[in-house]
Amino acid sequence: MHTPDARRILTFDGEVCLSGRTAVEMREEVKHILNDSLVSAELQAAHTERLAEQNRQVTARNRSTPKASIPAAAPTYRGYTQAAAKAAKSGQALGFHGRPSAGEAAAEAAGLAAALAAEAAGDEGERREAMPPLNVSILNMSGEEVFKRELLPSTTLLGLKKALAEEVGGSSVALKLIRGSETLQPDLTPLGEMLEGDAELTFVRVNVRRVRFQSLAWRGGRADNYKDGCGLSSAASAGDTLRNAKDETSWVMHVLAEGVKFESESQPGLCICNADGHGKLLEGNGQREVFREIPALNGEEDSVTLESLAQPGYYLCHCNGTIYFHSLDRRMQFSDTIFRNDASWRLQDCD
Repeated sequence: MHTPDARRILTFDGEVCLSGRTAVEMREEVKHILNDSLVSAELQAAHTERLAEQNRQVTARNRSTPKASIPAAAPTYRGYTQAAAKAAKSGQALGFHGRPSAGEAAAEAAGLAAALAAEAAGDEGERREAMPPLNVSILNMSGEEVFKRELLPSTTLLGLKKALAEEVGGSSVALKLIRGSETLQPDLTPLGEMLEGDAELTFVRVNVRRVRFQSLAWRGGRADNYKDGCGLSSAASAGDTLRNAKDETSWVMHVLAEGVKFESESQPGLCICNADGHGKLLEGNGQREVFREIPALNGEEDSVTLESLAQPGYYLCHCNGTIYFHSLDRRMQFSDTIFRNDASWRLQDCD
């Protein structure tokens, strides 16, 4: 946890204290503080230079020596954060000796902001782990308790759904958890941010739900940033090959006994189908539109891989803007890693 001293920063104008609560807020504060400090440093250096020039002239007059022969002492300045102080103790002090260049100043700002952000993220994790365990009980619609467990606050909602699915059977994607009249979501939220103490929830099975496809590329790694990357667009006509456009269109997912299928929301009756290795929008035949959900090939906890029921070992994936069904040994991608990412999907609940 941050102590009061950990938020104190020594600047040329005195000591200030960070007030931000999140990593983003603290990064912005550090940037402003560093910018202000650099301005103060420039003013201080200019003032020092003026005094030094006056001293040189006086000395030159008194000693009859050229005034340029007595160099001015180079100003030394350094701003400290708690992170910088820690680094200084190990002989790796952050800061500048002499006048920093714009690049050095930017690097210093980025480094200090990153250090504080990492420290804040670590503190948030420590805060969560320091919270008392949650006692979660889950009832079915008849009021019968089917699940009771003590869970860490860092456990995600998705983790709870998977544990519940092991107890009651079926797929975790077909489960909704309700507290009172509120449906708990999104799936990656830590339970410690949703619940506290003893929590009683109710689960319902949802065999039909609206979902949106998101790939790892869409999320930009682990961040929930949907500006870049790809999805799986339902904007197509019957018989068209599907594309991985990021138009955020949704599909109607049906949970079946043998797997799941995805029906076009705008064109009922047409589904994502495996048509000779291509993903096309077609009417189903009981096989080509059905997929088995398996753990994501790239290991992402919040994602799944969809294996074709009609062609086991072949997975719904995207490559070069197009939707395919490929196996690991028949992939188009340059590497196994890229293929595993392209064949892993996050199904975002749209309801």
